[in-house]
Amino acid sequence: VISSPLFVELEARQPRPPSGQCSRIAGPEQSEPAGGWLVLVGVGCKMADVDLWLDTLDSAFDNFDEEDADAAAQQRHDPILVPRIKYTSITPEEFEQKYSATNTPIILGDAFEPEGPVPLQFDLKFFKETYANELVPLDLNTLSEKVVKLGDYIEFSDEEMNKGYCRSLHTAEWFPDVNKHLRFPKVMVNPVNYLTQPGQPGFEYPEAWSRWFELFISNRDCIGFPFLHQDMCATHAFSMQVQGIKRFVLFPPSDSQYLYTFGNTGTRSAVPHAEIVTSSVSATEFPLYYKASLHIADLRPGDVFFCPSNWWHTTVVKSAEPSVTFGGNYVDNSNKEEFLSKWREYVSVRNLVASGIASIEHGGKQRRAT
Repeated sequence: VISSPLFVELEARQPRPPSGQCSRIAGPEQSEPAGGWLVLVGVGCKMADVDLWLDTLDSAFDNFDEEDADAAAQQRHDPILVPRIKYTSITPEEFEQKYSATNTPIILGDAFEPEGPVPLQFDLKFFKETYANELVPLDLNTLSEKVVKLGDYIEFSDEEMNKGYCRSLHTAEWFPDVNKHLRFPKVMVNPVNYLTQPGQPGFEYPEAWSRWFELFISNRDCIGFPFLHQDMCATHAFSMQVQGIKRFVLFPPSDSQYLYTFGNTGTRSAVPHAEIVTSSVSATEFPLYYKASLHIADLRPGDVFFCPSNWWHTTVVKSAEPSVTFGGNYVDNSNKEEFLSKWREYVSVRNLVASGIASIEHGGKQRRAT
């Protein structure tokens, strides 16, 4: 028995062959039955019939191309949906036990102010009325980065501009009046977010981290975040959805072996983001990818999403309406030690690089002086 997409079948219209002969075999160019299941026959076949059968199989395998392999793999890659509970249905102690300590993603729904932290007033209308002339970068820190007026971008009337992503803008720097009103999801930390405690030994991180909120605005024409990644230094991440529907595509830390990691830190994936969010990853180029456990979280207005430390993730807008999201990162008891270890390693490497650059520059000055 051979299964789809090799379309070889018995010709049912032919009479049953006498003993010692094979049934005639129809090649893939002759018949493509919907089920795609094939039955090949017979005992005591003549060699001429065997040769015909083998020739037909060769032809079928020649027609089995990479697109067939990709399609078959994509059908097998069913996503796991991240569960959703009501924001007010869980205490900080319960959240720590069920989700933070187990490093399990969760959507907390109906987290509107005042019960929750999601500030629905900071939607596109607000930014258009208040910050229309603010110059902001699209596709920050990429080769395609460009600066535009925020009001022009959120009109979403320019086809080329629509492809850009207004992302990762620290609100304390870009929108300080907005930042003053943003609140951390209280149920997510027990007892404290250690990034708000910079006086503790080892927590010599950038001061902006103590008020970590970032703004993300995009639309469906934008392909989304440019790459699948893990957030730095094993921090947890949270996202608060204000407008539109935003999809997170995630994979657990244990699936790193299947995601073609690269770079010094190994926190980025070589699997193309655009192929991930469109479910079109090539099974021939990235066969291990289909061994990874694909998770999906669709955020609606009023949702808070917990993305645990070291989970691979990327995003894309799924609604016709543009998306507005506030997000950030934090450290609690569950990831404190790993954060400190990775942060110290990062600082050591950064200082080593800075020292090397200074040494090269100093040596250059000495050579010029002599």
